[in-house]
Amino acid sequence: MTKTEFLNTIAPLVQAENKKRGNPLFNSVVIGQAICESGWGQSTIMMKANAIFGIKATSSWKGKVYNANTKECYDGVNYTNINACFRAYNSLAESISDYFDLICKSSRYSKALNTNSPLECITAIKNGGYATSPTYINTIMSIINSNNLTKYDVENVNNNVDNKKSNEEIANDIINKPNYDGWGTGKTRKERLTNAGYNYIEIQEIINEKLGVKTNNTSYKINVGDKVKVINAVQYNGQPFKKYYDVYDVIEVKNDRIVIGIGKTITCAINISNLTKV
Repeated sequence: MTKTEFLNTIAPLVQAENKKRGNPLFNSVVIGQAICESGWGQSTIMMKANAIFGIKATSSWKGKVYNANTKECYDGVNYTNINACFRAYNSLAESISDYFDLICKSSRYSKALNTNSPLECITAIKNGGYATSPTYINTIMSIINSNNLTKYDVENVNNNVDNKKSNEEIANDIINKPNYDGWGTGKTRKERLTNAGYNYIEIQEIINEKLGVKTNNTSYKINVGDKVKVINAVQYNGQPFKKYYDVYDVIEVKNDRIVIGIGKTITCAINISNLTKV
């Protein structure tokens, strides 16, 4: 099975299972983990067992099992080779369903549900004890970003204009519904809205106007050397950051990506919609 074949096989299964449960997780995270754990479906022993998530079989597991060698990092530094017992399944769909049962029904993974970004989701899964590798979060995020897996996070409504919401409706959903109605913030929001066929800047302008944020198009003409205030402390990559200053200097401008800092010392890159000129 090639990488493309593997992705085309599991992506719709993950999307269907997630939708059935109310979309509590990011499809990109689930798919990224399956890619990581199974090596793009190249692990012969795992694929024979239809086990693409490497979930260990404890005494409470009553289903089929298989044994395999693996590595664990118990001290955050050194890896130990062990032979462990893992859960096996009758199909890939069954494996995916069991993964969702594990994450959605275990209290230790509760913080992974209905999060604002893939990073927040996988961080909660890692911290819940899913993996021992200290680089696990970075590994999954790298897989997501390098393969554009976030495109699976927003369902395509079949390009049906009658079903597609207006920019005004989307803006209201983002403002009023929990977790921004699943659209996220910063770069994540931009990617999801764009992938869903919406005009991100127009929707963000509506949101800013409704929230009383001054934009009147001047915020979209920020130049190097300008002074700006941060409206929403979220980096361009969707990660939050601590705002230590009231006013920042604009160091670099590239489309909607603005690098801010103090003097020439860079703080971070931020989406232009999260800034207002002083």
